[in-house]
Amino acid sequence: MTQPLALTLTAAAQALSVSPRTVRRLLDAGALQRVQIGRAVRVSTASVHAYVAQQSAGGAGVSVPENPTPRGILRACPSATTPTDCIGIPAPRSGGRASPTPEASALADLLARRTSTKPLRS
Repeated sequence: MTQPLALTLTAAAQALSVSPRTVRRLLDAGALQRVQIGRAVRVSTASVHAYVAQQSAGGAGVSVPENPTPRGILRACPSATTPTDCIGIPAPRSGGRASPTPEASALADLLARRTSTKPLRS
């Protein structure tokens, strides 16, 4: 039986013993070759074999920085040329607003007014 030229994401994931999500990440990173057939996404069988060969060669294609920087340091200091230029500058915060939006403040005020005076039972 002949080998298919392109694999589905699930078949590629099974061949690599990883999840389909990992295959998508490898496609997005360019480690695997994407084959678009209409609206369907497939993975080139040759790129799967090449990826396995590259990984089994001792990580020849993997580059690790000599001095990895803490996350966010270079974003906080874009003028930095080396990781030690901006040590001590905190990374920008993420996860939403520091203060509530005007709508959230208005809703909190309305809720506070409504629940602040409870009717008295006689």
